Amino acid sequence: YAKEAQWAGETLQVGPVMGRSLYRAIGPQFIVEYYELRNGGAMGVELVETNFASKGVRAIAFVDAVALAPGQASRLVWVRDR
Repeated sequence: YAKEAQWAGETLQVGPVMGRSLYRAIGPQFIVEYYELRNGGAMGVELVETNFASKGVRAIAFVDAVALAPGQASRLVWVRDR
């Protein structure tokens, strides 16, 4: 896998959770994207894989935590088809 140097990044939002991309790595078959997720709401939230899934996504992992208090952050690793 090679880090994609010219990638401008992406943002995502699922309810009160905002995500910003940290970087993306490209392999022969898959793309691996790393995001920082932050709970921007006033209440705690639980991160659920199905809320971040879309067509072509093969795997989703929450690295630091699956339950976020207001203002708390976690990282997301997202593997999808190339």
